[in-house]
Amino acid sequence: MNGFFYGELGQQTLFHPVSCCCLFNWKLLLGNIAGKHPTQTSQESFTASRQVDGTRLSRQASPTAPPASIISLAWLWFRLQPQHQHMHTRSCRSYPALPQPKRLAMPPDEPSQPADHQPPAGPAAPQTLLVTKRFRVVRVDESCRDGTLRTREIVEHPGSVLIVPLLADDQICLIRNVRRAVGATLWELPAGTLDREEPIAAAARRELEEETGYRADALEEVPGLWMSPGILRERMHVFVARGLTPGPQALEPGETIDTHVVAWSEAVAMCLDGRIDDAKTVAAILRLEAQRQQTG
Repeated sequence: MNGFFYGELGQQTLFHPVSCCCLFNWKLLLGNIAGKHPTQTSQESFTASRQVDGTRLSRQASPTAPPASIISLAWLWFRLQPQHQHMHTRSCRSYPALPQPKRLAMPPDEPSQPADHQPPAGPAAPQTLLVTKRFRVVRVDESCRDGTLRTREIVEHPGSVLIVPLLADDQICLIRNVRRAVGATLWELPAGTLDREEPIAAAARRELEEETGYRADALEEVPGLWMSPGILRERMHVFVARGLTPGPQALEPGETIDTHVVAWSEAVAMCLDGRIDDAKTVAAILRLEAQRQQTG
């Protein structure tokens, strides 16, 4: 019965107006079920009289009017429909949450480059600045650690030879050479540029004869040297000459060279005290002295 007389709004209790009508006509509903004719019930029950302006008015229910019991039955049938219950009842049903779509991992966008963007240029080809009889000067680009390019001028040299002339009785032949570049006469070992097509050993023999007049029976090549590699590309090949035979010098025009035979120990002392300050001569004599000390 409660379902018939109360409206369902959460936990609130509400009297439905049609439910009241159903309660009022409950006896009439039972009477109809017992067998009474609906028309008869309506004629007996719905007669009203009232006085309006001194005139007695009478109203009798129409035999064709539907009794209240029929309305109650219609409401009862309608109330029991499932869809109607859903309409008047607040649903508390919970639905599972829809799965969220997975976001695809997209690669990061590459920074856009302007239309006129040009990649950094690599090192350019060497540019020749000066060409002489014995060397040339070129300008080159070199890559730095920070990715930039720097211009550098390099002296390209064909290479040279250096000879250590060893004589008997533990002596060595040194030369005194006038050097216009430094404006001084230096103590040196004989040396020369590889300025022609010939084997390196042949160039060493030739330079030894031209500057000292000695001819060597044996030449031994030892480790070479890089001469001033910060600006100059010159590889000097070092030879030790033994079995020397004296002879006349064959100097080139413009050369001023004097020969001096000194003891080996004196040559080492000259390197140590600075009398010999030509780099190639100091390096060759002290290296050879170190090797002699190791071998005894």
